[in-house]
Amino acid sequence: MDEPFQRWHDVERAVMDLEKRLMIAQALEDAGSVRSPSSVLRQQLEDARAAAQRALDDCLRHVRQAP
Repeated sequence: MDEPFQRWHDVERAVMDLEKRLMIAQALEDAGSVRSPSSVLRQQLEDARAAAQRALDDCLRHVRQAP
């Protein structure tokens, strides 16, 4: 797999992992069982989504430049 595509794939996997962690943290907070750092996870998720978009843009540039 080309490097830009691998980078995009890796970042997308990180986004999915953070989404799962955030859902778990929010469920735990809603249940009142723990105080979870969901605001930190939300920020990490926002940053990961931005990184995923940049990686996708790199992939698209790579495809357009291919001979």
